[in-house]
Parts: sequence; structure tokens; C-alpha cells
Amino acid sequence: MKKVILFFIQFIIFSTIYSQENKYNEYESLKLDYKILKIETIENCYLISVKDSADNKYTIISLLTNIENGTKIEMNKTFSFQLYILKNSPRDVYGNYIIGGIYDFDLIIDGVNIKFKGGIDTGILVTTPNLKGLYYINEK
Repeated sequence: MKKVILFFIQFIIFSTIYSQENKYNEYESLKLDYKILKIETIENCYLISVKDSADNKYTIISLLTNIENGTKIEMNKTFSFQLYILKNSPRDVYGNYIIGGIYDFDLIIDGVNIKFKGGIDTGILVTTPNLKGLYYINEK
């Protein structure tokens, strides 16, 4: 009987987490306006901190490139991006977002290994087809 109850509890927890992930993916595939807060360069990519009109924070990862095609993004300017989630903010075993601390992120984008440390200001890690390096591309 204990095994059956434990199974149902795990099922409910995983169902809840899965539905939250789906909700974010549907929302982030919309093209919305985001304000550029900060631009950092690490070994092989740019980390571009942005926020939407509801003050939700995201970090766009854009690979380094020599191509200078489009409009160069600037801090405190607003651009319309279609975001795709790479990794959500860290959560505890109950599915709640962990506030505070430093986290190691390890991702692979287009075969490029990206490692960096992030904290509470990192927000949700995303990518977009609207950026090549630091140049905005207005795809429809």
C-alpha cells in the first residue's frame, strides 16, 4: 500500500513540473519586446540580460561570430525577440525556484560547449533566432 501511495505522490509531482515547463515553452515561443539590461562576453558567447514588460528576467545566449549583419544591439534599448528556453532557473525538490546562490551552467549550443556561473540575476536561459552575435535580425 505504501508503494502505491508513493507512486501517486511522485506522479503528481512530475505531472505538475511537466505542466509548468510546457506553459513556459508556449509563452516563450511568442515574439515579445525585451529591454537589454546587460551584455557580457565569455569565452565563446555573449550573455545578454533582458527583461520583459512584466519584469521577468532572461539571459539570452548568443554565440560569438564575425558576421556584422543587422542592427547592433545596445543596452537600455528594446528589441522584439522570439525566445526559446534552454534551461529554467534552478528549483528545489518541490519545484519551487531557488533564490540566491551561485550556479554552474553547462550547455551545448550548435556543438559549442558553454560553461559559466550564474546567480539570481541570470533568470531563465534562452536563445533566439533574432540574434547573431550582437546583431539583431528581424525574422518574421
